[in-house]
Amino acid sequence: MDARIRFYKITQCGYYDHSNFQFGNIADILENLKTWISDKALNETQTYTVNAENNESNLLRTFCYSIDFLADEYLMTTWNENADVGGKLASVDGRGMTGNATVETAEPSDGFIPGYPAFFWIIPSRAIFATIQLNTRLNGHENLNAYLNGFLNARSQYVRFDEIDGENKVVGYGNSDDDCRRLQPKFSSTLYRQPGQIEFIRNNREAIRKLIKKDKFKLERPETTAFWQNIYRMITGQQTNNLCQIENKVSIELDMNPTAAELENIISQWETDSETYPVSDVGFILAGNPQPFWLRQSLASARFDLDVHFTAENVLVPTDRLLSELHRRQDIIFNIIRS
Repeated sequence: MDARIRFYKITQCGYYDHSNFQFGNIADILENLKTWISDKALNETQTYTVNAENNESNLLRTFCYSIDFLADEYLMTTWNENADVGGKLASVDGRGMTGNATVETAEPSDGFIPGYPAFFWIIPSRAIFATIQLNTRLNGHENLNAYLNGFLNARSQYVRFDEIDGENKVVGYGNSDDDCRRLQPKFSSTLYRQPGQIEFIRNNREAIRKLIKKDKFKLERPETTAFWQNIYRMITGQQTNNLCQIENKVSIELDMNPTAAELENIISQWETDSETYPVSDVGFILAGNPQPFWLRQSLASARFDLDVHFTAENVLVPTDRLLSELHRRQDIIFNIIRS
């Protein structure tokens, strides 16, 4: 099975006194999470609340489907609420127990949650993890960050509660029974970059003469809908409001020598876009060199053929088998990480 694998670095994980690390590590947190979900139905494994009125990222609910362990490696599988999965509508029975909840590809029945699975191969000893995309465009990275922050905030073994006004409320965090401090729970991660490419572009900023933007436009990207409608009208001479049926790759060239601040904004925006839209890329053409230097070449990302097969509905795979296959192929997969 074809799998897109992309690596991330864990930059923060645990409890902090402002910026000073106090305690916690990803292995302990995953073991704690594994215990916490073990006797729960899937719909009981939420760790954060979605505020529909203040949800700029459009992030919906996330559930922990399972956590597998093998030889100091973990595979965490989440179910991320979202209606589109490779053109199909998939849903999971939220009442099913973690690790065994039923998945359907049809109109959701009562109690079923529309969405897609996301697979995270986590290697604590290296403080890294990889997203494993099998048949979905989304990799669930944003959901993972929100989920683990929610778990650290109010669900982990380090949370201390007290009854206030008749309710159990979080009053602090501690590493022992008599420890209760006002700390900040934090989990964050960033794309694992190959050394050299972005540094080369930064170092040669003054020689940049042209930018090339590759992307794909769809109605689900409201921040770019008006822009892409203008592009469509400019190319075809026709007005369209039905971008739902249009999913075309485009390449736009812009003569530009960005300032240092503009270049950093371009890189930051590309990192955001590339999380959700894999085709998104930005290339830079330098004076005297017609060959573009692409930001995507800086990513620790590649495709691999894994010996795993979908279970029913072509949505989930046996998670223990997936982890075993990743472990078996790790030497080859790790070649995309250059130190």
